[in-house]
Amino acid sequence: MTNIITHIVIQTGYCVFGAGDSYESAIAEASKWMADESGKTGGYTVEQVAEIVEAGQRGVSGDFDIIMSDHKDFDSYLHNQGGFKKTDAGWIAR
Repeated sequence: MTNIITHIVIQTGYCVFGAGDSYESAIAEASKWMADESGKTGGYTVEQVAEIVEAGQRGVSGDFDIIMSDHKDFDSYLHNQGGFKKTDAGWIAR
């Protein structure tokens, strides 16, 4: 069974870094793709990503944030990112 995406970690104004069926799963996915200060992709722990997301929820372009499926820009982020498909049940990863 494919999980329906309900949460996405975004860099506001840019792209999706993680998607999942819960806050925790989206944060865990983002930890695989976010580059740390040295430039190493996947260099942050899940806990560090959660801290970055929580600190960045100011609505400033470029900040990291997590949004849920009822957010007005949720569909736009997933549609523009690619790698996701909208079904009758909701968004899924391809």
